Amino acid sequence: MLSIIVAKAKNNIIGKDNKMIWHLPEDLKHFKELTTGHAIIMGRKTFESLGKVLPNRKHIVFTQNPDFKVNDNNVEIVHSLLQIQDLIEGEEEAFIIGGAMIYNFLMPYVKKMYVTEIKEEFEGDAFFPKISENTWKETSREKGIKDEENPLDYINNIFKYLNPLKRVLHKEGSFYLNIGDIYFGTKGFSRNKGRYSRKTDKHYLEYKIAKPDGKYLQYKQLLMLPERIAIEMQNAGWILRNKIIWEKPNPVPSYSKDRRYPVYEHIFHFVKSKKYFFDIKKAKELGHHRDVIKNRIEPFKFHQASFPLSLIKPLIEITSKEGDIVLDPFMGSGTVAEACILLNRNYIGFEINEDFCNIAKERLEKIYDFQY
Repeated sequence: MLSIIVAKAKNNIIGKDNKMIWHLPEDLKHFKELTTGHAIIMGRKTFESLGKVLPNRKHIVFTQNPDFKVNDNNVEIVHSLLQIQDLIEGEEEAFIIGGAMIYNFLMPYVKKMYVTEIKEEFEGDAFFPKISENTWKETSREKGIKDEENPLDYINNIFKYLNPLKRVLHKEGSFYLNIGDIYFGTKGFSRNKGRYSRKTDKHYLEYKIAKPDGKYLQYKQLLMLPERIAIEMQNAGWILRNKIIWEKPNPVPSYSKDRRYPVYEHIFHFVKSKKYFFDIKKAKELGHHRDVIKNRIEPFKFHQASFPLSLIKPLIEITSKEGDIVLDPFMGSGTVAEACILLNRNYIGFEINEDFCNIAKERLEKIYDFQY
């Protein structure tokens, strides 16, 4: 029996530049469990993207290049459908693992599909063919539980909301991003997994909780989320001009007994074009001309993640002019708005938390009353 195994995004994207866009440790484990001991069928580019021959599996590589050779007993190079059929004859189940061209080419001969659905949309150049409801019947579905601590979800969601800002950013404008890091905790992650079959009414349900993978996802692992998000932004065309270190002389106490205390956060300075406004004279005047900035945490007047006004003001003053518009997509208690009022900048802010909106409104009204 010929089956497909695939992980696809909400918009059917399965890859970009011949690479996987996501890293799902539990789904990789799921892939290994299903395919070990079976033949796996793929295109040449997919085979090359693996980086190695996967253990305990027969690799059938379809290519139109007659000169392509692999010196490994577990790899068979084929150039026709007939050759594939001969190699999988007698196999209980053989799996097609990609890429897009192979999925399309062999779809008419497939009896079952194992589909991992990622409930996000991605940019990519490889698409999985649309699953026709007239041809395929879903025989089981496992509902995954999204967890905020899932690094992939967090990175993808942040990137999803930040990347469109490039469209509205002035060609000479700047974008500052402050993201805190976390350590991998003890909660598991899960995924959605659907199974489809042509000729069976059999229903079965599986549920697996994602666990540490022993590599990236290990307990006590610093996940380096700021850097990973910054790299996603770079891959999308943003220009990273500075990785500013905000050093805190009065950091929040740490009670960990087996690592150093964190005393800094990153502030990434992005632009969309090579020519942008940056007042180096003002930066030197304000002591913000180096990429390490010492700035105390201010008392928690509004909420615990409140950004210090004394840190925000120089950033705005150095990379914008009076009368410019400053957009804050995560307004919080209105610190950026206050800085804009004090610096004679126009301001637009978004905040979904009603309590923070009320705090910001009251805060800004007091500033206006004082100034005007």
